[in-house]
Amino acid sequence: MWCIQEITEEYRTRMYRLLDLYKQAYDPSQPMVCMDEKSKQLLEDSRQPIKAKPGKPEKYDYEYKRKGTCNIFVAVAPKAGMRIVKVTDTRTKEDFAYFIEDLVGKHFRKATCIQLVLDNLNTHFEGSLIQTFGKRKANSCLCCRTIGISQNFINHTPNYITLSIILKLILHQRKYFEKMETKQFKTNIMCGSCIVKVTPVLNEIVGENSWKVDTQNSKKILTVNREDAKENDIINALQKAGYKAEKLV
Repeated sequence: MWCIQEITEEYRTRMYRLLDLYKQAYDPSQPMVCMDEKSKQLLEDSRQPIKAKPGKPEKYDYEYKRKGTCNIFVAVAPKAGMRIVKVTDTRTKEDFAYFIEDLVGKHFRKATCIQLVLDNLNTHFEGSLIQTFGKRKANSCLCCRTIGISQNFINHTPNYITLSIILKLILHQRKYFEKMETKQFKTNIMCGSCIVKVTPVLNEIVGENSWKVDTQNSKKILTVNREDAKENDIINALQKAGYKAEKLV
């Protein structure tokens, strides 16, 4: 750990929490996504390369022409076998925010939570989303917690330390990134004990954090925030658990 000035207890705690995340089994509703970005030069050959021939390798000149720069965002969900690449002209807070928006709204639309692992670049904070989209919109979808290196090292750590931050994007609350279809049912789920009984059933059908029951309402309304959830599956699953459900129009 030559690049870390001091291994503090805080650092160890956060590092182990990150390693625990890496050990978790793959859950498509809560994918772990590792993200990074890098500026690259755009180069052009100053002379036309000579193609390879039998017995002779390809030849190209060591001189080149510079054609500006670009930025490459890469997000990898290793346990899902996914890689997402986006090329931008610049590397700004806005570019970062829009890449996050792409992850949320396009690539992981059916997830309830994205566990995003990234380094401590000065654009990789919730402030970038707030500055780009406004506080209300950003806060509706974003919950940020630092689990990596100590704050003492935030401004002095090389970019290749990629342990610093996890952004938990709570997608089922993001009413600004996309409109998700909400389904509501009248039920006889009366109290907390009933909720305990139906929790494993509903978690299996629609996923954790994608449903809630308002026991204070006279109709004991079950609300499901999952566009791909099938009404009959929900009703049948609750019936097997001993409860009734009726779709509200």
